Formats: sequence, structure tokens, C-alpha cells
Amino acid sequence: MAGRRGSGHKAGAPPYAHGAEVANRIAAELRDAQTGVEDKPANREKVAHYLDKVRYMVPDVVPVGEGRFAGKLDPAVLPRADRCAWRLSRTPAGDWRNWEEIRRWTAAIRPLLLQAAMACD
Repeated sequence: MAGRRGSGHKAGAPPYAHGAEVANRIAAELRDAQTGVEDKPANREKVAHYLDKVRYMVPDVVPVGEGRFAGKLDPAVLPRADRCAWRLSRTPAGDWRNWEEIRRWTAAIRPLLLQAAMACD
């Protein structure tokens, strides 16, 4: 998640122990999710809401950019319980990352991050 310093806590938002500290950080959000295997509107919409809870908890972090990419699912590295759940889900294993697309996004987000960092100084 890319952000800038916030001006205060949103009314009604739950307190977050590190909210002020996080609000003073600038970072880029890169989500990789297996939901993105098929690039279709329903999957893009689902992935778009993955971080809603985090955004609610830390409202002072405002994205300057966001990248959504298909991910990788390697059952061999999953904890046993997750591996069992994965088997029941009948979800395919594989690596759907598009490294060229990820590189393009990181190149495009870099100037925005630098600009946000300069604004915080």
C-alpha cells in the first residue's frame, strides 16, 4: 500500500496500535492473488476488496498507486491445514505471475513514491 502522512483518525474507525507510525511511511501495494488467474471483472472486483479491512483500520494511509497481479500457489510450501483446505477447494496449483507486467508497474510507481517521499520531508 502506498501512502502519505495523514491528518488524523477517521471518526468511527477502530484504533490501531501503530496507526500514527504507519501513516508516516510510504510504500507500494502489490497484491498477488490466485484469484487473478483469470483476468475477468468478477475476479478483479474480488481482489480490489482484499485490503478493505486494513484500509479501515489504518485510514491515514492513502494509496498513491496500486498493482494487482495473478500470483502463485505452491501447495508444497503451505502449512498442513492450509494444504488440506486447498485440496478441498479444488483450486489449481501453479504460477501465474507475469513478471514483465510487474516490472512495468514497479517502474511506473517509482516516480510516485519518490514524489510522495519528497512531500513528506
